Amino acid sequence: KAKADLMIRLHCDHDANSSGIATYFADKRGTIGGKTGPTKGVLSKVKSLVAAFHNSLIKNLNGMLRDRGLKTDRQTKVGAKYGALIGSIHCECPSILVEMCVLSNVEDEKVISSRAGRTKLAMALLQAVVSARNFSLKY
Repeated sequence: KAKADLMIRLHCDHDANSSGIATYFADKRGTIGGKTGPTKGVLSKVKSLVAAFHNSLIKNLNGMLRDRGLKTDRQTKVGAKYGALIGSIHCECPSILVEMCVLSNVEDEKVISSRAGRTKLAMALLQAVVSARNFSLKY
């Protein structure tokens, strides 16, 4: 209804053997509860902007968090089961999920717990959206 151009879903991961930030996107349609999605048009749009988003995010974090990479929804437990993450299936615009840190990692927890870390992360996310949408930001 909002006719959004892009939806960013922000999460924090939990993995005893990992750390850092990762970006996920749907690269194929999935089905859950009789709903199949995202549409082919949405898949095309997200594929055209997700690399710019992730690259900008990592560049602007400047090493604050380890780059865990750009991954497809199918590289998650839920996405592997349904073909895409549930949020991607139901979304009617391009959708990107960012696992902002790994809370079970002490160093990642320090970043997300600090005001300076959250501010830098928020600004990097904002610049990533700007880069992905290819427009200039004035602030």
